[in-house]
Amino acid sequence: MWGSVRQFFGAPRNSHWNNLSAPRRSANRRALIIGIDHYQHVPPLAGCVADARAMAQILSQHAPGANGGDLSNYECELLISGHHNEQITTKLIKKKWLDLFEDPNGPGKKFSGDLLFYFSGHGAVNEYGGHLVTQEIDARDDDLGVEMENLVLLANRQSRANSVTIIIDACHSGVAGNPPDEDGLSKLKAGISILSASLPEEPAMEIDGRGVFTKLVVGALEGGAADVLGNVSPASIFAYAEAALGPQEQRPMYKTHASDWEVIRRCKPEVSTKELRQLPVHFPRHDFHFPMDPEHEHTEVEKLERGEPSKINHTGKISDRQMKEFERKVAIFKQFKRYQVVGLLEPVKEQMKAGNENDLYWAALDSKPVRLTPLGQYYRQLVAAGRIQG
Repeated sequence: MWGSVRQFFGAPRNSHWNNLSAPRRSANRRALIIGIDHYQHVPPLAGCVADARAMAQILSQHAPGANGGDLSNYECELLISGHHNEQITTKLIKKKWLDLFEDPNGPGKKFSGDLLFYFSGHGAVNEYGGHLVTQEIDARDDDLGVEMENLVLLANRQSRANSVTIIIDACHSGVAGNPPDEDGLSKLKAGISILSASLPEEPAMEIDGRGVFTKLVVGALEGGAADVLGNVSPASIFAYAEAALGPQEQRPMYKTHASDWEVIRRCKPEVSTKELRQLPVHFPRHDFHFPMDPEHEHTEVEKLERGEPSKINHTGKISDRQMKEFERKVAIFKQFKRYQVVGLLEPVKEQMKAGNENDLYWAALDSKPVRLTPLGQYYRQLVAAGRIQG
């Protein structure tokens, strides 16, 4: 049974970023993360603080083993509601949002790195538009909190950042990014992306003490939405969440004006960049069929070493040179298995026996070739063009 619904009815600025310790002042990624469970005049929520904490934790570092070296990711400022915490008001969020665009290295300068804004709490809509509901708000007032329209408007006007990603887990959050201008169209400045938990007319759900949408976003950032290189982008987060939610459940929305594939978090890839760069070595042409044989399968090599019947055509003692060749082929097989896991490689199915079409084990034992999938051909092309380094 669904839990709570996140709605209650239809001079240089002195900022957090100016006060960061010296090693962090040059950080080129910032996130403002907000979670509100406690409200003065409207019903409380149960999972927003937990959601915000989970987002701050996952965004602060890339995953161990990720490509790229340094694991530091977003420098996160976390605002969460609580009896002993500063009240999260409309005025505070607007100030923090403007602070985010300021460069702490000089008065009047704008931040040029990557920015992320996350909000989990009540959302509301009235005749003035959609709002992120703050703690002091009374449902009887016209002012319901931070206007979603102004959130995007300020990003359009104030930002000099490389990218701005806005993630909202609140009811009616699909309103964000829909501010009409004179010609009735919504506009986003280049580099801005918006992920929202629901359509403009929909609620956003909580279940088991967590927001349904945020739980999916965290899962995506943990690697569920990672590409072959281990990179997670706003587009892949949306695809992951959208696929997980059925047609009768809340529907997330994604809006963007981006020309680059913005990486929100790096995860450990199934295939390293070093292995990806070997694609043209194993497949000199995009349509090349790589011949397999039983010597690629380690169980057949082990049988041969033990003197047991094996599909490997060999008699007599195995020389050191032959053993090294077996080891080389077994290593290729294991690498091909990793290629297959991420969808880069498959057996030539037309030549395989019925029922074994997807099994590299039988491709090796039956001496059948393997080939690159369209995705594998794409990554081979990137390697050949020098687009994948490392």
